[in-house]
Amino acid sequence: KHVEFLHWKSVRFGVWITFITALIELFRVPGMFQILDTVYSLYFRRYYYGAGNRGLCILTTEPSYFVYFAMLLLYAIEYLYGLKKIEYKKKKIYTAMIYATGMLTKSAIVYLFLLIYGIQLYLGYNKETKKKINKVVLLAVILIMICGFVWLAQIGVLENNRFVGIIHSIDLRKSITDILFYSDESMGYRFIMNSIYLMSVFLYPFGMGIGVLRHNWAEVANRVNIDYARNMIFSYTFDEKSVLDAQAYIPNAVGTVGFFSLLLVLFLYSENRYKDARIRRNILFTVSLFMWAIQSNYFNPVFWFLIGFATSNNMVRLKAGRK
Repeated sequence: KHVEFLHWKSVRFGVWITFITALIELFRVPGMFQILDTVYSLYFRRYYYGAGNRGLCILTTEPSYFVYFAMLLLYAIEYLYGLKKIEYKKKKIYTAMIYATGMLTKSAIVYLFLLIYGIQLYLGYNKETKKKINKVVLLAVILIMICGFVWLAQIGVLENNRFVGIIHSIDLRKSITDILFYSDESMGYRFIMNSIYLMSVFLYPFGMGIGVLRHNWAEVANRVNIDYARNMIFSYTFDEKSVLDAQAYIPNAVGTVGFFSLLLVLFLYSENRYKDARIRRNILFTVSLFMWAIQSNYFNPVFWFLIGFATSNNMVRLKAGRK
């Protein structure tokens, strides 16, 4: 409620704190890095700074979790820009800072979101701007093909980069199931578990109850013909006796209450009234992708902030607030 009262200073602080943290970790700034390491040790049970084979853990225990910072900050900037609370120049600068920070994570999920957001921005531009962007992108591709790829490899951005690895592993001759489930073990694991939970509704229309499916997921997988064993995560980390949840919010709800989860779906897609239809659609697309298929959990507040942006009736509430 009342997301309209979000202040630009709060968003700006979020951008700067993540950006500065990334620089401290990247260059291991003496003194500051030791302080940061101490804070991490106090609050995180596990963390890894990334030294070649992993990217940076920016205020998180895993590089991929930065996607939630990026998601919240970028859409908050879009939202505030739509309310004319920030200038276009500032919007571009702080968006670029978030992109630069996200690139240092080397996370496939972070890169996927940044790609989605970039496409959303591109589709929102007029024809003249798109033509300019096309020329810049074409020039960038040519430069990367000539010398940039070697340079990126030397500084380690491409070294063991999850996103690059996934692109290399995708074989378009295979079925969509093979591409999603088995091209990358980590992302494939998420898709497999979410699919098992979603497909369970055909076997148990009213769900299996709280916490039941997490013990019986292998039985459901076998009955709906999902060959989970082909994914290496299941070969080396989990087996059919492991207790596993779905990786996304809605699949977990479906596995628990079955068709009653439609109430959650109706809530997600109704009363979306934000005046800028483009921003509203972009937010709902991203929220849907993560809440249905990729990664989200019950305790993550980011998605509820984003839903708040999409459902806000800003003019009415702002007038009410002034009264």
